[in-house]
Amino acid sequence: MATEPYAQLLRALGQYLDQQQAIIASIETDESGLCVRWIIVTDEGTREELSTLDAFDLDVLRWRGRLIRDLAWSGGERAELLRTLGQDLDHDGMRIHAISEEGDGFVVEGATGQQTVRRAYSLADLRLRSAERRASRSSGVNGEAR
Repeated sequence: MATEPYAQLLRALGQYLDQQQAIIASIETDESGLCVRWIIVTDEGTREELSTLDAFDLDVLRWRGRLIRDLAWSGGERAELLRTLGQDLDHDGMRIHAISEEGDGFVVEGATGQQTVRRAYSLADLRLRSAERRASRSSGVNGEAR
């Protein structure tokens, strides 16, 4: 999967996972798209779900994410956390290979240029940066919209 802006895509993916009531999720990329796995809790116990998303599916997911955002969707926090994570990855020019929820945060494996990178992002840090960005958007700093 080519380097692209991840913030919008990851927010939409987070919305989808929140709607699925995922408790743990992982995302892997390849040339054709994304493979997303998540765990849900059912009356019978836990169950793993899997979805493979190609370029068309990803476009639909982005469109759906914008629509839901414009309707002031207020589901779980994963969407905002993944958006913030995506903004950091976009800023650093990182190409994602995999993202997984581990412990109290996310671990990202990817590449910047020719260098392979593995980074951990704590939930506390993502929440703080999300709040800072939300405050700067509401005050009009950097001209960024929602």
